[in-house]
Amino acid sequence: MKRLAFLLPVLAVLPLAAQDWEAGVFLGKQDYKAPSGSFAGDMVAYTPENNRPVTGLRLGHALVDLGPVLFQVTAGYQFKTTTKVTSSLDNNYQGNLANTSDFKSSSYSVGAMFNLHALVSVGAGVEYRFETYQYAGQTTNASRPWGRVNLGFDLPLPEIKPFAGLEVDYPLTSTTLAFPPSGDNVPKALAPKGQVGLYAGLRF
Repeated sequence: MKRLAFLLPVLAVLPLAAQDWEAGVFLGKQDYKAPSGSFAGDMVAYTPENNRPVTGLRLGHALVDLGPVLFQVTAGYQFKTTTKVTSSLDNNYQGNLANTSDFKSSSYSVGAMFNLHALVSVGAGVEYRFETYQYAGQTTNASRPWGRVNLGFDLPLPEIKPFAGLEVDYPLTSTTLAFPPSGDNVPKALAPKGQVGLYAGLRF
């Protein structure tokens, strides 16, 4: 609920802006970091499963409409995605120890996007994601900026304009695994490192 409060200022000003709305769905795959390192002669590594399915919803509104060029503000929500993480410890005294746990991530976001709608539509922007990670019985919150780039096609109908295309999302910051690993450092170091998929919806 606290994260929802970050979306309210954006949603409050949307009706005061231009009349161009966008509602979209992102369906894609998500990859994760695989941090590793050594401490006092012990080797530790975290290996997540990549290419995990991810689904997100996004609402956009054009603040500036110059025909084919739009500047939007956006608000989004990404549903919880789960992957398996194998943690291994090569200990000098106990040998190799391995364990598998679920890593879950979800997020809210606010952002801004430039779009050029021509024969081929191109978009680029940044959104700030308020992420929640669940790992090894611990819930960790983090926030960081993500870049967005998409390429696709619009169907120029009179009232409602369907669109679809390829989108790539990637975080602009990341966390390095600390040694010895502890607290919320591990889930932050495991955080998603990128997404690619289909972004489709309606502009009206």
